[in-house]
Formats: sequence, C-alpha cells, structure tokens
Amino acid sequence: MGRISFEEKAVLICFISAAFLWLFRSDITVGTFTLPPGWSGIFPASVYINDGTVAIFIAIVLFIIPTRHKSQKRIMTWKIAEGLPWHIILLFGGGFALAAGIKESGCRLGLVTSCCGFRTIIH
Repeated sequence: MGRISFEEKAVLICFISAAFLWLFRSDITVGTFTLPPGWSGIFPASVYINDGTVAIFIAIVLFIIPTRHKSQKRIMTWKIAEGLPWHIILLFGGGFALAAGIKESGCRLGLVTSCCGFRTIIH
C-alpha cells in the first residue's frame, strides 16, 4: 500500500470535516446536559442549513483542492464525478424525499390506519 499520498490526506481531512460538521450542526442534548449550540446557529437563516448543505459544501471543496499529480489538476474532476453511481444516489434521495413528503403532509397516518392489521399499533 505504501505511504499515504497528499490527495488521500486531503480526502481524509474532508471526510472527517464532513462528519464533524454533520455531528455538531445542531444542539446536542443528553439528558439534562446540553453541549454548546451547534454551528448552524451562527447563520441568520439556520433553518435552511441541513446535512445536504454540508455534503454539497465538502463536494465543492473537493473540486477546488489541487493535486500534486501532473495528470490531474484537482482532486475531484467532472470525469470522476460522471463515473459515480448516480442512479443509486438518486434512488436513495428520492426515497428520502418521498418519505419526508408523506410524513409532512400527514398522509402517513392515513396510510397506516387504512391497513387494518396496523390499526392497533397506532392507537
């Protein structure tokens, strides 16, 4: 495997940064103990900052960071991005969006109560 390259270190730092930003975006309360407020509270419209915002920010950073190889200028290029399994990413994203839409619209309760076997679980 050899020594870790500059590019691998940069991706590792981006990944750790994303995990840190995801974990500490909002307030964390454990019992009666509350950690200091999350970092998203420093923005006036913090309601619009979510996990997707962090992911997009880190992705943009990967498109900006230069490499030390002459064959490639940036860590992430559009050619690399085209090779990602976008069909799987869109399938998961669509599923999450559908679930959020059903939950927010109140349709979830109607769907569950219409199934006679689940009626006893809800009430």
